Amino acid sequence: IDMDAPPTTTGWSKQTAQFAANRDALPALLHQIRLRNLSGAILIDPAGLAVRKRQALLEPVKTMLQADPLKPRCLGITGLGLIEMVRARIHPSLPELLNAPHGRALAALRTVLAQHPTATQLRCGLALLGALEADPQAVADCMRLRGKPFTLKLDPSLPDLAWIPQSND
Repeated sequence: IDMDAPPTTTGWSKQTAQFAANRDALPALLHQIRLRNLSGAILIDPAGLAVRKRQALLEPVKTMLQADPLKPRCLGITGLGLIEMVRARIHPSLPELLNAPHGRALAALRTVLAQHPTATQLRCGLALLGALEADPQAVADCMRLRGKPFTLKLDPSLPDLAWIPQSND
């Protein structure tokens, strides 16, 4: 994760201002890591600090990591000055969930709801149809919210996670 520092307008020296900017950004960064369930080896590149100044960020990082239920470990500073940490992988990350068949199926339903109000049929690739059939409540909720039903149909000519809305106009 590459952190960027804003221009210094505080009247402090450049190093002091960049240290403060990095220190102040770390709580939000670590919160986002937790929200997105990022796991495994994580490297953080603080903005514009000499390697020896980066050492001073270790204690605040270690303190902030204590609030994380997965108890990540801060391993120190690498030779290149990167803060190295490891966070246990228990669940898939947000990008993995969104790109998995179920995530793609839910995205299709959101798009049908928002952009295809007259669709009467949703032609689906095999994996997408399987994901939709595995979550009948999501399909029922989509139909209820749009105020009219639609049918799901397997289209073997489509890629696994593709879909096409159709209207019988």
